[in-house]
Amino acid sequence: MLSQVESQMSEAGIEFDAGRLLLLQKYVSLLITANAKSNLTAIKDEAGIWDQLVLRSMRFHPIISSLKGDSRVIDVGTGAGIPGIIFAIMYPDMRVTMIDATGKKIRFVSEAIDALGISNSRAIQGRAEQIGRHPDHREHYDLAIARAVGSLTELAEILIPLVVPRRGRAAALKGADIDQEFKDASRASAEVGAPNPSTLVVATPGSSDGDNLIIWDKIRPTPRAYPRRDGVPHKSPLFGQHHVGTRT
Repeated sequence: MLSQVESQMSEAGIEFDAGRLLLLQKYVSLLITANAKSNLTAIKDEAGIWDQLVLRSMRFHPIISSLKGDSRVIDVGTGAGIPGIIFAIMYPDMRVTMIDATGKKIRFVSEAIDALGISNSRAIQGRAEQIGRHPDHREHYDLAIARAVGSLTELAEILIPLVVPRRGRAAALKGADIDQEFKDASRASAEVGAPNPSTLVVATPGSSDGDNLIIWDKIRPTPRAYPRRDGVPHKSPLFGQHHVGTRT
């Protein structure tokens, strides 16, 4: 399995060394063991974790690879550390913060960070709306990312407040059919400081299937009213646009 992953990443132009790959293998083992005791991910088998979680996380590579080495990245809704731990391993010069509202998942991520010795990362339990209003995190990061759970309108409201104005970016992954959702979300993203979002078609290493990487470039500070209180961005999206989201 490891040689196949190595080949797929190399073919995708992703640079890494053997030590990074061994750390990924250790993380996969930790996740399999933890999943046997506690339901952290729906994917339980090793091949599925490599393909659906590790390799699919590398769809963010085009935007991650454009950052400077000491950049601050926040992974919103990290779950069991996907893709945050993957990035902390693959890009060791970056500082990666992972947040999730579920205690057992953040406990696993914290334990995995210690076991893997990836000192460039941290795990915080909390809702994205709370983190986005906290002065230690608001407009603090160079990049905020999320695997897309929820509409693009919701994601824009919770991701964009986290990044630095005039240089920060936010990004989320979505499936292929997003034309109307993208159009509806553009007004919301402009409201929170990032007009004119763009899309980039990306593929999992070793696969030709394309997904959309939505990218917001933040050009001005987010108004203090955003993000709104817990749960509101999901229940009542800005300007009334609501689309069903799925984790990709």
